[in-house]
Parts: sequence; C-alpha cells; structure tokens
Amino acid sequence: MAVNDEKSGLLVSDRFTIAVTVAVLLASITLLPLTQDAGYLALSSVLVLILGGISLVLRRFRLGDLAVIGFQAFALVGFAFAVSLGLGGEDGNPFTRFVALFREATQHLQTQSAPMEPHPGVRLLFVTAVGVIMILTDVMVQGIDRPMWSLAPLASLFLVPALALRDEVPWWCFLAIAVGYLLILLAEGINTSERWPRGVRRSQHDRGSTPLALRMALLVGVPAIVLTLALGMVVPTLTSQGWGLTKPRGDDGPLQMADPTLDLRRNLNQPTNRVVMRYTTDQPDGVYLRMASLPVFNSTGWQNAGMQLTTGTSLPPPPGHRAQSGEVQRNTTIRVTDFRSQYLPLPFAPSSVSANGQWAYDRDSLIMLATGENYQDAIRDLEYSVRSIDIKPDGPGLSRAMATGNPPDSQLTVPIPQDIPDDIVNLTLQITRGIDAPALQAAAIQNYLRNEGGFTYSTEPLPGSGYEALQNFLFKDKKGYCEQFAGSMAAMARVAGIPSRVAVGFLPGERQGTDWSVSIRDMHAWPELWFEGYGWVRFEPTPTIATAPPWTVVSGSSNAGSEGPEPTQPPVEAPPAEESPAPVPPPAEAPTSPEEAPAWLQMLKVAGTSAGIAALVAAIASLPMLLRGRRRSSRLSGVGSPAQQVENAWAEVRDSVIDYGGRWPAGSPRAIGTQVAHDLDDSAAQAMTSLSLMVERARYSTHHPINADLTAITNQVRKGLADRSRRQDQFVATWWPRSLWTQLGSRLVGST
Repeated sequence: MAVNDEKSGLLVSDRFTIAVTVAVLLASITLLPLTQDAGYLALSSVLVLILGGISLVLRRFRLGDLAVIGFQAFALVGFAFAVSLGLGGEDGNPFTRFVALFREATQHLQTQSAPMEPHPGVRLLFVTAVGVIMILTDVMVQGIDRPMWSLAPLASLFLVPALALRDEVPWWCFLAIAVGYLLILLAEGINTSERWPRGVRRSQHDRGSTPLALRMALLVGVPAIVLTLALGMVVPTLTSQGWGLTKPRGDDGPLQMADPTLDLRRNLNQPTNRVVMRYTTDQPDGVYLRMASLPVFNSTGWQNAGMQLTTGTSLPPPPGHRAQSGEVQRNTTIRVTDFRSQYLPLPFAPSSVSANGQWAYDRDSLIMLATGENYQDAIRDLEYSVRSIDIKPDGPGLSRAMATGNPPDSQLTVPIPQDIPDDIVNLTLQITRGIDAPALQAAAIQNYLRNEGGFTYSTEPLPGSGYEALQNFLFKDKKGYCEQFAGSMAAMARVAGIPSRVAVGFLPGERQGTDWSVSIRDMHAWPELWFEGYGWVRFEPTPTIATAPPWTVVSGSSNAGSEGPEPTQPPVEAPPAEESPAPVPPPAEAPTSPEEAPAWLQMLKVAGTSAGIAALVAAIASLPMLLRGRRRSSRLSGVGSPAQQVENAWAEVRDSVIDYGGRWPAGSPRAIGTQVAHDLDDSAAQAMTSLSLMVERARYSTHHPINADLTAITNQVRKGLADRSRRQDQFVATWWPRSLWTQLGSRLVGST
C-alpha cells in the first residue's frame, strides 16, 4: 500500500471500512419508525461491526474482493442463523425454524401497520437486511472503487419507511443517511489527497490532507444532503406536512387517497382483537359504519379513485335514491378510541355530521375525509354525531327495479374490463341463466357465494393478485375473507350489467346494553349495487360473519342467506321490524407469534451460537494452512530418488516465494537462484544459491549424490523470505497460501 498510509498507521482500506461501518450503523436507525421493537438495533450493530472487521482484516492482508465478499456472506448467514436460534421457538428443526421466521415476517409485514408490534421474524429480517446493506456498501466503496455510488444502498434503507409510512418520515432519518454518506466522501477525500502529492514536498502552508478532504467532502456532501431532502419531499407516500409546505387538497382539486383494502387485510389479521370504537344509535340492530368506496375494477383488482372533495359537513341526498314518505332518519353518536384513519366511519346514507376538525366529502360516494394538518390521525379519540337516511328497499319494489339509470360515477362503476377472464364471465352467465330481473340476478350471485358454491371464510393470506386472485378464489381455493367475497360479487354484477362498487368499513359490532362496541376485527368489505330509484344498495355475500339483508334474500328461504334462491320469485318484502343481523363472531384467531425469550437469553444464545460459528469458520479458515503444511511435509520427507528430493525442495521454495507475495522468476535454476537470493539475508541467500546449484546438477548430471540437508536448506530459504516480508504477508503465507490457489487455477485451466 501507499507509503503515506503506512506512516499514518491507517491504510486506504482502513479508512474506507471505518467510514462504511459508521455509515451503515447510522442508516440502520432509519428502520425504527417501522417497528415498536428496537431490539434489532443491538443485533444489527454487532453484525455490522463483524462484517466491518472482516473487511478491515482481510483487506489489510491484501486478499481479493471475492474472498472478502465470501467471508462476509458466510458470516452474515451464520449470524442470521444464530439470531434465529436465539429468538425462541425451541421446537422443530432449527433450519426449518430459520426459514419459517422469514415467512412469518412477511405475513406480519402484510398484516400490520407501522409502527408494527414486535415480532421475532421481523427482527431477524431487519438484522439480515442491514447486513446485506453493509456488504453492498462495502462492495460499492472498495470492491468496485465507486464511493459516490454508496448512496444507493444506504438510501434503500431510508426508502423502506418512506414507502411504507403514511405519515412523514422523521427528519433524523434524512440526517442519518446524509451524515453517513458524508463520512464516506470524507474518507475518499483523505485517501485521494494522501495519494496525489506522493513524492512532492509539502510547503509550510500545507496543513495536511484532512482539512482539504473535509472541504472536498463538504462541497459534494452538502449538495447531496439538500438533494436527498428534496427527493424525500416527492417520494409518493412521504408527506411534507412536517415541513409546513402542503396539506390535503379540498374542493380545489382531486385527491387520491390511501388504499383501504391494505388496512382491511392488516386489521383482520391482528394478533389480538381490541375495541376501536363505541356508538349509540336509534337503529335497533346497529349500523354498518362505512368508510371508503372502491369504484375502479381492472386487472389489478378493486381500487380507490381520485375524488373531488367539497368542504363541509352537510351532505347532499344519496345519488339515485328517491325519498319515500315515512322514510326514517337515524341519529348515531360515535366515539373512536384506538384507531387512526383519514376516513370518517359513517352510517349510509349520511346527511349531516357534527365533528370537530376540518372535513370534506365526495358527492358521488358520500365518503368523508379529514383535511386538517393531522389528517392521517384525525379520527383517533374523536367523538361525533351523524344524522343519516335509513335506506331499506322493499322486496317487491327492488325486484322490479332496473339496473339502468345514470350513476353519477358511471365512468367508474359501469365499465366491464376488456381483459376480464372468460371463466369469470361464463360463471356469471351460468349463475344468472334464466333470471331477468337485475335484483334477482344479484340475489342469485350472492346466494352462490354464501351457500351453493362451497366457499369458506378464512383470513389466511392466499397467493395471487388481481384477476389471478379472483380466479383462485372462485375456482381453486374457494376460501377467503370479506374482500374476496365482496370483490367477486361486485365483479360478477358488472358482468351481469349491474353497476357496482366495493365499500369498506365496519360491521355493526356487538351490543352492550344501550351501546355498541366495534372491534378491529369487525372491519369488513361488502358490495354496493346500483338500482334505479334506490341508488346504491348494500348486499352481503360473505358467509358466517354477517347476515344477508332481507331485501337480498328470495322468498322461500327459512332464514337470511341459509338456503338457495328461487329465481322465479321476487325478493321478500322487508318485515316491519328492523333488520336483525345475527351475532357476529370474530374471525378465527390469527396464528400468534411464538413467545419471545428474554433479551438476555436471546443475546446469550446468539453469543453462544456465534462462538460456535466462529469456531467453525476458524476451522474452515485453517484448511488452506493445513493442506499447505501437509504438502510441505510430503515434499521434505526424504522419500524418492536423490533427483526427486532435490526437485521437491526446489518446488517448495518456488511455492514459498509465491506464498510471500513474490513472483517466481523465469530462466535457468542458477539465474532464478541469483534473483531470489538478491533480496535475502546472507545465510538465506547462500542456502538459495546452494539449492539452485544442486538442481542444476540433478537435472544435467548423471551422478548427483546429496551431501546436504535439503530440509534445513529449504527452511533457511523460507526463513529469509519471511524476514523480508511484512507482517500481513507473513499472515497470508501461513493462513491463505497463494500457491494453493495458483496451482488449483492452473489445473482447472489445464482440464478445460
């Protein structure tokens, strides 16, 4: 390495390794906003220090980049395996447990909102991710010598919370990435300035390389930090509220909201159920609390759409609904507790809302959203009252209603995708064959999903998305939760010519005296279908957890949704009593995470397993030394003819020269001996010269008795080679002898 580096005590690789290690340690804290478990930081810090130590030691001994990456990868896998053993789960095969933790982490990420509850699989995943980033950053800085590119792996850790969080990413996440990147640039500046003036006398005004490098790093680093902050502002899911720049738009433009189906999936799979709101209402059987509407249907599934919001809390009449004499107005008072959302849960169809804060509504869907500064958390601990129209269609009237008319959002709720799979179309035609009335067609589709199709309710994650998930649900797995049931019915209704959309909200919950309590697992999705004169009408295709509304069940059924439809008869007329949904049992308990061991026991297990892995690594690392020693002993064993013994000693000296970082000269034995002896001390040089002369006699003379101790001569030459070498070269010659790999490469090339 460079002379200046040796004088200063730090090599170029040392500075880079230290900078990379500190940068990744800083970058690892950017994952904190995603989880309530900060335990990953201690484990990932230990891993980063181990990987940094491997890079520093191996690069000091001038091992190649592939060797460094190989040892780091081995250490990463071993440490991750050790962590998995320390995270509980004593039963079962440890390798199976290792893989299962990553699978459980994926499911936990899909079903939890940030900050996530602690989970051993997520901790293992975070530790592994930080280790991978450490290796990638080290490769960028030292492997391919592109320190400027190190921002890419470092920023990838920042992008995880930036893309996952709905709230703004904390400012210290920017700062951590920026400071780490600046340190790498500083190390590059110092290394460059140390190398550049080599051989040039410094002037008395030159204060050294560090101030110069610091100025260079600032010139590049400060613009980079500013650029990082600017890019952070425009990351799609990163809000800029924290910087006081913008807020959600109201009636001055469209607003694209978050996907409520993601919250639905997560909330239904919460490991523990909890009450999130309570309400009182003059509706005897409780009310569905509607939050969002998904009117767009395409190859990716059901989606939200941009909404034109109007500021205010007095809503227009429900679209398409003709008011009837004696129509009931309902009053509901809702108190939200531990639940956050930008959507306000409301009975359908709301006419007025009394709530603190800034609110706006969409005329087409009657969805209401918060538009204040803290809009993502606006409904937490909020108490408000709602006046709503109690829309309960009469059976005979609905059976005569047409699915025509003109929904105000018909451009979204009417079109049938051109690429919808044929099997979904054929199934719809089969279910509705011979049925003319749109309401009866809808009732038949609902009955197929609730009763005749053999479907079961399950919150287990299933593969696929969009059309693939729809086909898997309808034709293969035949199990799913409310999103699959609602989405399938709304899709088949579209095929049957009925405008449709999917609503997301909460089931009525459980009555407790005069109040109703709604839990997190009461979150639900259901289809809304359009009928002339009634507007949007709720259906309920999900079995087990909800009762079908009376107007959606054909006459002849003994109870709501329990028997098949009679397509020739109209839906029954709603009874005078209000809708009486059956008690709603909670979804099946989601598999709970295995009990996590105490932190000290985890660290003890990790330390013990790491020590075992370190011993295994040491044993594997010792193999080259053992193989090389075995070859040396075989060559100097004194076995074979005198000529062969001389050649064996000569071969041992040749490999020793290569092991200590030298090049074996070309030419005759005498010429080679002279060149090698030139850099040795007197005794070693004399031994090398004597051996070269013996090689000449052995090769070119018919009589060549051995009058010298070849083992002693060879060891004297090896001692001279070691004395002239640096400590790191001596280490490499002992533990990682280059001659082994040179010969292996020659054999591989020769075999091809």
